Amino acid sequence: MEIIQAAILALVQGITEWLPVSSSAHLLIAQSLLGAEVPVSFDVVLHIGTLAAVAAVFWRDILGIASAVVRLRRADPLFKVGMMIILGSIPTAAIGYLVSTAEASLLSLTSVGCALVLTSIILFASRAGRGTGTVGAKHALLVGAVQGIAVIPGISRSGSTISAALLAGVGRDEAFRYSMLLSIPAILGATMLKAGEIAQSGLGAEMLLGMVIAAVVGYASIRALRRTMTSGRFHLFGAYCLVAGLAVVAYSLIWAGA
Repeated sequence: MEIIQAAILALVQGITEWLPVSSSAHLLIAQSLLGAEVPVSFDVVLHIGTLAAVAAVFWRDILGIASAVVRLRRADPLFKVGMMIILGSIPTAAIGYLVSTAEASLLSLTSVGCALVLTSIILFASRAGRGTGTVGAKHALLVGAVQGIAVIPGISRSGSTISAALLAGVGRDEAFRYSMLLSIPAILGATMLKAGEIAQSGLGAEMLLGMVIAAVVGYASIRALRRTMTSGRFHLFGAYCLVAGLAVVAYSLIWAGA
């Protein structure tokens, strides 16, 4: 993999990891167009970069939650948030593992395109969510399960989890924050499982560059998503996913028939 390819893929990862358009789909499409063979270790460092981005945005929440949970301050609202993150992570791990066993059959461009169309439907549906509540146990289990399903390439993790929370009656700000915080143990767990790949291959210049780009661009993407949530235009990403999904399906069918 050339360094320019690494930079492009990192840019794609940083933009699409947090915006509700599916980073896995866009990385597969970008790899196909670039003709790049991407090692597992590079995928790991990209996720480390985007993990650093969400940590940079929510570091106060992370420190507050960790302190409240470790010290068992049950009266602290952040203690409840921590418990909801733990609870939501259980179905994420279980369902994500089951889905990942069939991941090989979901990597075709046709499958990815269809999943993007499904993401568009989910995003359009989120407009019906007009709640103002906070995340409770039922919400955590629902959003956690949806996050597990979002392992499927083309299903946006942020798009599906935020939409699920909104449709379940959670307020916009709370849905956004919970979705972002719930991603941390999921990304961290997946990264740790593949950390051995980095140990074997080492950190080359293209990997370090990719990590930095993914972190910087990812930080900006989270900020952009927050502004979109505040303005009530979150569902409009559905139009992009619909067009992108149909284009990918059409391309895959034409390419396959050529």
